[in-house]
Amino acid sequence: QEQVLIDCCTSYHMKDFLCDLLKNYSDPLVLAEGCRCLMVILTNPKIYREQGKQVVEDLGKLVPFLMFLGGGKYQEVYSYAVQQRGVEPPPLPQLDNELVCDAFCAIIDLFHFFSKDASGDELREMVANCLNNEERDQKLLRLLVVKNDDVRLGVMKCISQVSVKEIASEEMGMLIKCLSDTRNIEQGNTEDVLALVIGLLEKLVEAEGMEGAKFRKNYAEMAIAEAFLVLYQNARRETYDQEEEEEKLNLSCAIVSFLRACSRRSALRVNFKNPRIEEQFTEIMKWEEDFHRPYARDVALEQTWMGRSLDTLLKCLQEPNALHRSKKVVFRVLSRMADISEGQPEGMHGKRAAFSLQELAQRECRMWRKRAIEKYHHYLDEDELEDRDLEANTFIQRMESILHHLMSHEDRMEEREYHARMQKDLRWFDDVRDEGRRIENDIVEEQKKKKTSDKVTEVDLSDDDDSNEDDDLPGEQLLMRAVFQFEDFVETGSGQLFTVRPEQFTCDEQDLLVNDENGGRLPEKSSNKVNYKLNKAYTVCAFLRILHAIILVPPEEDCRTQMVAELMKRDIVAKLVALLETVPCLNCNAAAKFLRIMTLVVNIGFTGQSHKGLGLDVLSLLSNYVQRIADGMLFLLKLTKDKCLDLREQTLCAEI
Repeated sequence: QEQVLIDCCTSYHMKDFLCDLLKNYSDPLVLAEGCRCLMVILTNPKIYREQGKQVVEDLGKLVPFLMFLGGGKYQEVYSYAVQQRGVEPPPLPQLDNELVCDAFCAIIDLFHFFSKDASGDELREMVANCLNNEERDQKLLRLLVVKNDDVRLGVMKCISQVSVKEIASEEMGMLIKCLSDTRNIEQGNTEDVLALVIGLLEKLVEAEGMEGAKFRKNYAEMAIAEAFLVLYQNARRETYDQEEEEEKLNLSCAIVSFLRACSRRSALRVNFKNPRIEEQFTEIMKWEEDFHRPYARDVALEQTWMGRSLDTLLKCLQEPNALHRSKKVVFRVLSRMADISEGQPEGMHGKRAAFSLQELAQRECRMWRKRAIEKYHHYLDEDELEDRDLEANTFIQRMESILHHLMSHEDRMEEREYHARMQKDLRWFDDVRDEGRRIENDIVEEQKKKKTSDKVTEVDLSDDDDSNEDDDLPGEQLLMRAVFQFEDFVETGSGQLFTVRPEQFTCDEQDLLVNDENGGRLPEKSSNKVNYKLNKAYTVCAFLRILHAIILVPPEEDCRTQMVAELMKRDIVAKLVALLETVPCLNCNAAAKFLRIMTLVVNIGFTGQSHKGLGLDVLSLLSNYVQRIADGMLFLLKLTKDKCLDLREQTLCAEI
């Protein structure tokens, strides 16, 4: 009880007894339990305020405790532990005595207590400064070679609380050496220790003072290389339960966070341009897809500077490490490609952490904002502007193969049907042309006969009952008139409760991950062995966003010209329509986004000098697609006279 603790420390002078014990004994058991008992006392705010200063002064500001950690009193502690005086202690890498390691842990915890939350606390600041002057951090970092996990974890927890201003150059090198010396990541708490080391390196990268500049200049290149090597080794190992997977993810996410911090520093980006790193990038992405549960945290390596290259990302869609078209990692890659194509700068959204799958999905749901996209490139730095046109051209050249990769067997069957339909339309157009030429010839012959005839031609000026006043109306006015006519025909209260929305207008984008076997929502505890698929609308819309970006904000005008030329091809349009037919129209505004792209293509093709425009077969395919959507939209309006379209339905109407 708290009152009992206060009585012990005030009436019975417990802290005096403990301080005398810790000053006069080198027995590791006494050291360990004495430090822990002292911690119990000092963690009480009332006792800390009243007696903390006296404890610190009695213990020499904790400086003598450094002698036990591999210093002058290390031999004495070890002799007590083995109960044999004068014995030579082993080097720290070979230390395996549990009593000595336990004493180390207790002393480190005491240092940690006075290191955390030191700012604003004069007593803790005084202790921290004294320990820093005695090279506390170097002495602690030397303990990382000890095989005991508790010692190593305690060291890193303590040093993680230290200000980067107190970390000297030699200590920076020791931190990186800790990464390079790691051989078996799976052993004990090695993942947690390395994650703390990486976290401290991230603080050094982001530090603005002299220490940060020194680290970035002299150590960052080596740190990036070693961190990526640890990530590669960690990514390739398979885990066998959720706890082990979480430990693996903690380390991977810590490394990616460090690499993202390096990516924000333009001077460090050159260290990412390495053929070995680019090759291993695709392997890491594939291992994440294969070895992690569907709902596990995203490692998001593509959101570092390594994933800034479209060429590198495109390799993730090619053998031998091609990502599965229906899983979540391929969506993240396409979303990253779309961000780059739009010209979004690194860290534009003000986030330090990487975007999660859910956050990316929410962004992909929204309809594109033209004005925002057109402003992105104003904020790009020189590194981000470099090679944009080359990479856009590379994407355009590989676009059809990417589309083919994203299509399922059902999509390809649908594509074949569209090709057959377009061939049929072409034959019909040829017949119409032939019929037109025949009629033209007949008219010419008839006019010739009239010229040679003396008979006066009589013109019938009476009204033609078969004429249609709608023939000369623009398409938009015709659509609006049809909408109003359908509303007028609806009878109030005519059993509309039992009507069903058209299947293509259902919206199921809330189910982000779906069970591939039964089509239902995927349980959150599913293992990495389960067959699942990402909601297809997200992948399709991420791909469409790349196309839209290259047309709307191309790095060079030639890129826009090439993209428009590709989107006028029969094979490309057939593949796109086949993909979209398997996605409900309103999911992520998929149909509206496709129509926005094709409107741009038609407009550019109509006004551009180098384009002949869309072929009649492609126009026919698009017209049929639009007609199917428009029919469904009119059916929605017929459901009830008071029906109000929601925002997505309004957006789709506007794009139609």
